[in-house]
Amino acid sequence: MREFIMLIGYLCLIALVQMVLEAFIDSSKRPLHVHILNIACILGCVYLLIQFVFEFLLSEIMSFITFLF
Repeated sequence: MREFIMLIGYLCLIALVQMVLEAFIDSSKRPLHVHILNIACILGCVYLLIQFVFEFLLSEIMSFITFLF
């Protein structure tokens, strides 16, 4: 459960950084920078989610399955 709370915290931190940086970037003058920022934040979130799944979730599922059999 602690790892899940940390994951949610990291995702919220990425979202907060994205909102702050979007406020500094003028989207009408630099739309490419906004797209790059959005893609970078999405990729960061996807990386954290995949890391969480492979490190914690799969091990918990496997221990639960071996417990049943």
